[in-house]
Amino acid sequence: MSALSSWRFCDHLGVISAPVHVWANHFVAATRTPNMSRLGRGILVVGVLLGLGVVGTWIIEDRGLDIACSKYFYSLGGGDEASGWIAGSFRPWSLLYRYGEIPGIALCGAALVALGASWLGFAPQKWRRPCLVIILSIIIGPGLLVNGVLKPWWGRPRPVDVVEFGGAMEYRDLGSRSSCCGGKSFPCGHCAIGFSLSSAAAFTPCYPVIGFVGLATGLLYGSLLSAARLMQGGHFLTDILWSFVIVYVVIAVLYYFVLPVPEE
Repeated sequence: MSALSSWRFCDHLGVISAPVHVWANHFVAATRTPNMSRLGRGILVVGVLLGLGVVGTWIIEDRGLDIACSKYFYSLGGGDEASGWIAGSFRPWSLLYRYGEIPGIALCGAALVALGASWLGFAPQKWRRPCLVIILSIIIGPGLLVNGVLKPWWGRPRPVDVVEFGGAMEYRDLGSRSSCCGGKSFPCGHCAIGFSLSSAAAFTPCYPVIGFVGLATGLLYGSLLSAARLMQGGHFLTDILWSFVIVYVVIAVLYYFVLPVPEE
């Protein structure tokens, strides 16, 4: 590549990255609300997330959107027991189901390596708390709470298992917990580990662009995994909503209260 071509390439990258820096600066400003302590911001964030979960669940169940949303994707395959969920078996949706958890596991592994490098003196000390937030968010959120506790304990049948879509079980709303039927619809494990990529937002105080990109990536990737699981009859809309809430509450609690990252 010639010197002129290299200069043009770098200049093009600068034009692309400039808006990201602007958005990142706005993001940092939004996370530092004037006249509000860090503790107050944390309480506000957690309260808003839990409120979103409660109000969102009420709206979804009051309007029958759990069944309606799943019915839409079921009907894409012809609406019969044999091919009702066929739309979710095509790429990229099938690949998202098969390999969708890898990015979250890779992020956790990368954070472990970075944390070790920081402790050994090969990386800045300011990396430690953000790395711990990432590691613990993925372990506690998708790992412990979603897949380890709630999924086997709640017993909610998946869309593919309920009578409305050719299964043998009765549909249960979110409040009807029953461990006897063996359902594992609530909450969504794939969605949770997708949303957990947003834990990279813990780097916001020291690296605003990384924090902003991490948050946006988690929202986007979690949404893609959510669409895949809806299309495959794996989860209801409320399962996905609470995967989102659980993961972001865990991130917020760790970031604001347990391992507060110093704001530079």
